[in-house]
Amino acid sequence: MADIGQVVEGYRNTKEVYMLAVRMQVEMPIVEQVYQVLYQNKAAQLAAADLLSRDQKQE
Repeated sequence: MADIGQVVEGYRNTKEVYMLAVRMQVEMPIVEQVYQVLYQNKAAQLAAADLLSRDQKQE
């Protein structure tokens, strides 16, 4: 993040929200994909494709 040279909103919060979702066993696919992009070096394009390929369901 130091390479960006500016504030990155939500970087640290993403990890906290992801860990809380895991602990509470709440499915949060967007948070999961953002976490993987930020902390596990997943390509953003792959994360978007994974989200778009999910089965649709009622909310």
